[in-house]
Amino acid sequence: MEISGRYLAYILKEYERWTLVLSEKQVPYLGRCYAWWKDTTPGEGENMPFGNLPDDALIELRKISNDLSGALWALGYQTMLYGKEFLLNTAYLANEPAHNHHMHVHFIPRTRVPVKRFGLTAHDPNWGSNYSNPPGGQQELPHHKLLQIREELARYIE
Repeated sequence: MEISGRYLAYILKEYERWTLVLSEKQVPYLGRCYAWWKDTTPGEGENMPFGNLPDDALIELRKISNDLSGALWALGYQTMLYGKEFLLNTAYLANEPAHNHHMHVHFIPRTRVPVKRFGLTAHDPNWGSNYSNPPGGQQELPHHKLLQIREELARYIE
């Protein structure tokens, strides 16, 4: 399944097996992204279990995680203090009927110490707990703000 035209402006990088896309939901997790599986055959990514991913796709996910961690460091996240001040949680999903249960991996940057960038403050109201239901919910930003964040992250992703 191809990425919807609505999200093309938020692509950070094309990899061989994945496309890294900035999520519209940036509050409270500034820099949140997802890797969208590139089908090699029609429908391949629908309902694919994580265990069925080819080895090279898993290796590429590791590269994406490293690339993104470097870009998040440039935004001010304390990525060198992994576990104490910073976490990059992942969530492997194929759960949305809206995109035909196409598999993708979310990368959710979490910080104990607030990060101020783009007129926003990233902070993790659920540090030490599940990220998925922060107080106040997850909020989408206006298109121009998302493009600003995308440009900054893309500059630091090889």
